[in-house]
Amino acid sequence: MKLRNLLVLLFFVVVLIPSLLFWAWPYSKALDSEIHEVKERHLVIAKNLAMALERYYQDVTSAFKVLSFHLGNGDEREEINELLHVYDFHSIMLVSPETGQIQDCINNDDHSCPPSIDKKALNFAKKFLVKGEARISPVVANSSFKNNSMLMVVMPMGENFALGFLSTHYIVNLGKRVAFGKKGHAAILDQVGNVMAHPLPDWIKTQKSMATTTVVQKMMAGKTGVDTFISPAFFNEMIAGYASVAGAGWGVMVPQPLAELHKKAEAIDRTAMFIMMLGLGMALLIAIPVSFIITKPLERLSRVTRLISKKDDFDANLEGSNSKFLPREVRKLNDNFLEMVEQLKKSRKSIARLAYMDINTALPNRNFFQKLARQALREMTDKKSQGAMLFIDFDGFKQINDTHGHRAGDELLSLFAKQLLIHFSLWDETKTKYSIMDNDTLGDVIPARLGGDEFIVLFKNIADKSDIKARAESLKAEVFGKYQLYGNLTLTLSGSMGIAIFPEHCASYEKLIKAADMAMYAAKAKGNNSICFAGACS
Repeated sequence: MKLRNLLVLLFFVVVLIPSLLFWAWPYSKALDSEIHEVKERHLVIAKNLAMALERYYQDVTSAFKVLSFHLGNGDEREEINELLHVYDFHSIMLVSPETGQIQDCINNDDHSCPPSIDKKALNFAKKFLVKGEARISPVVANSSFKNNSMLMVVMPMGENFALGFLSTHYIVNLGKRVAFGKKGHAAILDQVGNVMAHPLPDWIKTQKSMATTTVVQKMMAGKTGVDTFISPAFFNEMIAGYASVAGAGWGVMVPQPLAELHKKAEAIDRTAMFIMMLGLGMALLIAIPVSFIITKPLERLSRVTRLISKKDDFDANLEGSNSKFLPREVRKLNDNFLEMVEQLKKSRKSIARLAYMDINTALPNRNFFQKLARQALREMTDKKSQGAMLFIDFDGFKQINDTHGHRAGDELLSLFAKQLLIHFSLWDETKTKYSIMDNDTLGDVIPARLGGDEFIVLFKNIADKSDIKARAESLKAEVFGKYQLYGNLTLTLSGSMGIAIFPEHCASYEKLIKAADMAMYAAKAKGNNSICFAGACS
């Protein structure tokens, strides 16, 4: 059968088959499909919010423990006040459980400590005291907060207990980020079913209780899933994904009115009918003439695709395919094909970058560095030149993560990597990234992140030991010091450096990096911010 005849037949069959299916596809199928899609999407959103809140709960309680230990000992309060601001604490105080008298306090403003807390607040806070743990209470009203809501954080401390007043600002904003359709939203509830985040501001201000709602009861029982219920806020039947927040006992649900899904299914049904009728009409009108016109361009496209699939030839030309005598659709097909080829080229580069680059720092990862280093060592071997491998490890990085959270640690790693690239004049401000993968030749300096807080730099073509020592000292002076992070958080970073010289210490990649690693550990043993060469400290 000739191609043009086959095209006429295919045009008609391709349009006829889905048209018949659209006729046979009832409205309920479209609705079932919409409900199934919503169940999956809403459950994923609810789980992601629950994970974010679990991490927030851990960070807040950890920060509260750290801050509480400074109560009653007269410590300098400047850095402590910064932490109060970062975690949205209004104040933290040391309280007597018997009298409610305040022994000491830290405020997020210039107000002085009150002499005591009222009996109602004292009795409420004491309900959540658990030995050795920092616990967060359900949401309560407080006129000093803009949304009139707050959380109490408590922890026993000897004969007294630490009490913190925490804003729900982060939780409210987290809930606001989820909005879809006309009434799709997220609601975040505390451990007894009171509203902490909701699209209705009055419900937040009044700490509206939703404890009687079936979905909320399941969340309070620690369950995760999808369910339907009648919304007391919007008076509609809703379908919601819900999840509980481990540790905190909070709950997250992401509801959407079922009426919106019904409307969408009806729209799909109408569109299907329209497409069916339109498709049949167009198939009859254009099938025969298009079959003659499209034959030659398709043959050319077929030839080029064969070249790409068999010879990986992305530069093959579609000669004559853009003739002005061809229909616009055919020319557009040609343009789209060429664009697709370009996208394939870019995709290959993007895939290679994801495989070889560290996402947080934009530096080469361990695997890519190994490839680059082996190539550089071969080049230096051929030229009989010297090189050096500098192993860097931060001092006290785990304490930074434990004290300030992993967000601060990740930002510190990223800023350090940028400073490293700036020092070696490798930072591209127009691309805001390290563009080593776009270069055909290796430079004389190759930095990378091995993992965690371990970085490594390979120097090619060094003069001697004194040369690399001077470079290491210069690097240390520039990349270590104070870093300004989010929330006006300032951290002082130091690190230990180990150096192995090629080929003096080792001639292979594995032995060279191991020697540099051992030298770094020797530097750590010597003291923070030290530099050691393989075999001896200097």
